Amino acid sequence: MTAIIMPDACDILMEALSISGTAFYDLVKNTGTPVTLRIYGPDGANEAFDNTKSACFFSPRGGQSVIGPELKVSFQFKLFSGTASKKECVALYRALCDILHEQNMIYTTSGVVMHATKDVEGLPDNDPVEGWPYVLAFFTCTIKGK
Repeated sequence: MTAIIMPDACDILMEALSISGTAFYDLVKNTGTPVTLRIYGPDGANEAFDNTKSACFFSPRGGQSVIGPELKVSFQFKLFSGTASKKECVALYRALCDILHEQNMIYTTSGVVMHATKDVEGLPDNDPVEGWPYVLAFFTCTIKGK
């Protein structure tokens, strides 16, 4: 079995957050504004965001090999609700906690999120440039590829 690398871990996490039937998926689908999952990075995936729909940006902060093909990764999340409501950002954060915090074995087509836990409580704030409310959150996930 091949060891997992960081881009694989990001893809697997993106798949896990996109699974229908979860509180996170249902919340953003029921608002009529599907969540936009984007990975921060040099590929420009985070450019041209205008806060007109819910968004969950995330990026890896670093990771370490565990045993064998697993990777333990710390991720930073920035959650926007698509509105000026801080309360709606917090609701999106709570839904993210429902799908990730203390969860085990979230299977995707590319691999599995074996375990996830939040590092600290989410931090509500406003974007310093645009003024949009968001919640900043940090989770550590143990991820294994197929």
